[in-house]
Amino acid sequence: MTPTDLLSKTSLEPNLDELAREYHRSAFHFNDLVRQRKELAENTRYAQWEGQDEDGKKHDQEDKQAFPFDGASDTRIRLADQIINDNVDVLVSAFARAQPVADGIEARDAELAGTLTKALEWARHGGLPDLETEVELCAQYAQSFGWSVVHTIWERVVSRRMETVTKNQIASLIAEMDEPSFAPLPDLLANPGNDDFSAPLLLSLYGIYARLASPQLEENEFIAPSLSQAKKWARDFREEGEAVVPLAYQSRNNPRAIALKPYEEIFFPPETTDLARARVIFRVDWLSEAEMRNKVKSEGWSEDWVEQAVRTHGLESFPQSQSGPATIANLWPAENRTNMIENVWAYTRSVDEDGQEIIYCTIFSPHLRRLANSGGAWAKHEPLNYSHGQYPFKIYRRDRPERRLWSSRGVPELTATWQDEKKSQRDSVIDRTSLSVMPPLRSEPRNRGKIFRLAPGQTVFARKDETEWMNPPPGNPAEALTVIADIERDADQYFGRFVPSQDPSMAIIKRQKMVDTFLYAWVEVFGQTLALMRQFLSDEEWIQISGAPPARADFESLQRGYDWKLKFDVRELNTDFMVKKLETFVNFVVQSDRAGVIDMAKLTRVIASWVDPTIARAVIAEEGGASRQMYERVQRDFALMALGNEVQMVENDPTAQMQMQFAQQILQQNIKYQQMLQGDEPFRALVETWMKNRQQSVAQQQNKTIGRTGVQMPQMPTL
Repeated sequence: MTPTDLLSKTSLEPNLDELAREYHRSAFHFNDLVRQRKELAENTRYAQWEGQDEDGKKHDQEDKQAFPFDGASDTRIRLADQIINDNVDVLVSAFARAQPVADGIEARDAELAGTLTKALEWARHGGLPDLETEVELCAQYAQSFGWSVVHTIWERVVSRRMETVTKNQIASLIAEMDEPSFAPLPDLLANPGNDDFSAPLLLSLYGIYARLASPQLEENEFIAPSLSQAKKWARDFREEGEAVVPLAYQSRNNPRAIALKPYEEIFFPPETTDLARARVIFRVDWLSEAEMRNKVKSEGWSEDWVEQAVRTHGLESFPQSQSGPATIANLWPAENRTNMIENVWAYTRSVDEDGQEIIYCTIFSPHLRRLANSGGAWAKHEPLNYSHGQYPFKIYRRDRPERRLWSSRGVPELTATWQDEKKSQRDSVIDRTSLSVMPPLRSEPRNRGKIFRLAPGQTVFARKDETEWMNPPPGNPAEALTVIADIERDADQYFGRFVPSQDPSMAIIKRQKMVDTFLYAWVEVFGQTLALMRQFLSDEEWIQISGAPPARADFESLQRGYDWKLKFDVRELNTDFMVKKLETFVNFVVQSDRAGVIDMAKLTRVIASWVDPTIARAVIAEEGGASRQMYERVQRDFALMALGNEVQMVENDPTAQMQMQFAQQILQQNIKYQQMLQGDEPFRALVETWMKNRQQSVAQQQNKTIGRTGVQMPQMPTL
């Protein structure tokens, strides 16, 4: 049966004609509507319009007079831009404070969850390059256009470096290999007449040396020097004692999360309501010729296709329209992309002969369709080998009024009329002030047929021999200021901004929802990142990152065994609120913890992370490390006392109660200490002094609570 959707069936070769048609349809669907929304968003945010002048005033044109007069106010109101930047600041700050945590579903998952948390920490704090930039761009795009997409990939780049190799290194390598065929090489290099013999041996030795230096490379990724190069090395070794040789190495092997701009870098069919179920998704990227050629070895792109694609540099499938007002967003002259090549990644969900879904990735150029029936018509066409089995895209929507992805609205679209109204009122106040400071002058008309305009300093006709300033136009400028205040109040209420005139509880709810939605999108991104790490990192790399060997080989089983999430409370942005909350928790909840259910180590981590996440990561010991260090400290104290030495006393120490608990454990487990308590009086005295000192600290901590709660905390048992 012939499929009605030509992209639904897997094939060894892509249907480039159908992909190109679908790409064009996805980019231009709802043609005028989508472009109008995009232009509205950009023009509103950047406060741009037709006839705008840099001095912020209206001026007469040849075919049109300025209204209400030449030189009238034409101020730029940036309401939308201000709200966007405020929201982005909140989201970026929330992301910076939120830490990825893997929570085990079952008790037996605790160890695995801890390992995964460390892996996520690595991704969060360096494993994902340029993460801070991509997080901010994701927030900026969604606030401007209503939605944005994050593309999560595994990036592997093979580069070349030049390395100096000495004759001594060659001799050492030959000795370690114990290969008789290489034994004559040092002597051959000493004689210039032996270059024809030494060069082939150098090439063979170079291959061994290169593979030892970069064992992670595939066979086709190593550099293949020529015989003439090897002869030059032989001369250099003989004359200089060393030679400079090229070596291929893996310069990047890590996940990446890339924020994509709507309507320019990401496209999908108009019928799409769920990005995870889309028929096809197109991602557009611009690469330099050097990057294109590197893809041949690092990612297996077709060399023939690259040779043809680099000739299309500067060509754009959908160039930015230069009609209408110029904005920062569309002022991109064609020459800015003269040396860049447009590439399209097409991700297609198709079905194989067994009815199983497979996601195919096809990399092609929309400018090479004429080559569809010849070799080298695409860069790459293969199943996406990501173990999570999903499209490598996650969408963040600013709001969700409908299922359709395009229904999400950006801040400029929502504030456009407010911004225009505020501008009109601001202009009217400024114009009235101009007329008041320099009102029109009434005077005898020289030419009654002349048309006079009302403007500051303008002269209009009056009765003979009478010259005087005109009165300002009627009206109350305070009304304009009232309208402006109403507009700002409506915007503050709609977007949940923290201002004195708004209900703080509603502002918190709105901001919390905004942050939660943003963080949830990045939770999904980190989920895919973790899947790629488990798939592409070697066991040695995983151990180095997480501190433990990988528990399971397939990511599907990992997904079934744990759950994790990003946690953040938007109220943490309010320093006064957080200080009061932490004080209340510590002074009442912690001090009332008679059963010892509160984990003080975790509480310390939470407080330190709120104060400064960067410092917290640097100074706080790993999970269990703090308690272990304290236990070892108590052990050292008892070892010193057993030798008859006095140990350091403490004062008002919040860890005193835990130290006493560890002391009880040590005494119960050490038979020798128990015997010494019965027969060694100096040891017993030292231990009793140590216990009383710690008990005094416990009492000092409790006294902070007794006055507030009237509750006496239970005492630790004595010896």
